[in-house]
Amino acid sequence: MTEAKQKAGKVSNEIEAIDIGIQAEKDSILFYMELQNFVKETDRRVVLNIVDEERNHLRQLSELKKAL
Repeated sequence: MTEAKQKAGKVSNEIEAIDIGIQAEKDSILFYMELQNFVKETDRRVVLNIVDEERNHLRQLSELKKAL
């Protein structure tokens, strides 16, 4: 079982689920930011686009959390 599935099985409320999602997005952003150092210059734009998507997900989750 993956770590995400284990965490999901232990969630007791919406806020906790969103917090797990927020942390996952932050971890993804860090991963892709570091990945930029290891890809060809021509591929960096793709990685930066992924980072932008992850940041949008993070914003959406943060807004959802505030709305609850």
